[in-house]
Amino acid sequence: GSRQNSRWLKDWVDGLIEKGEWGIGMTHGITNGYDSIGTDPSRFWHHLDYACSQQDQLWIATFHDVSAYKAERENIQLTIKEKKRKITVKPHLTLDRSLFHHPLTLIVNTDRSVRVKQDGKPIDANHKDGKAIFNFNPHGGKITIRLL
Repeated sequence: GSRQNSRWLKDWVDGLIEKGEWGIGMTHGITNGYDSIGTDPSRFWHHLDYACSQQDQLWIATFHDVSAYKAERENIQLTIKEKKRKITVKPHLTLDRSLFHHPLTLIVNTDRSVRVKQDGKPIDANHKDGKAIFNFNPHGGKITIRLL
């Protein structure tokens, strides 16, 4: 709101990235309303532009999406089987799929590259700092992870 300048907003985003923390921005009004930014909304749009430019390090979502993701993450059960260079993961989520349908992120500690499929369809996986990272459908079927 009115008490935060552009530098403060940038430092806030950078601090969240550096510490690996969650942050929730509450915007009651952009140009008018409780604690609005004021008559020049460009500060707010510059802040959003900066945050979006950091999307390789941030997940930007609505409060609804974050809440749904957390509920899915806390309620999913994974059955995991390992065999040589193949890991099979079977997700099981009993939450209502019409409300809880956000992809979840799975991280596999491995120095190897991976090839991932869910229900026989390829899933993009990134490899960084000894971890393979990919998103999957929590209501979907079997996930196969091949270590290359």
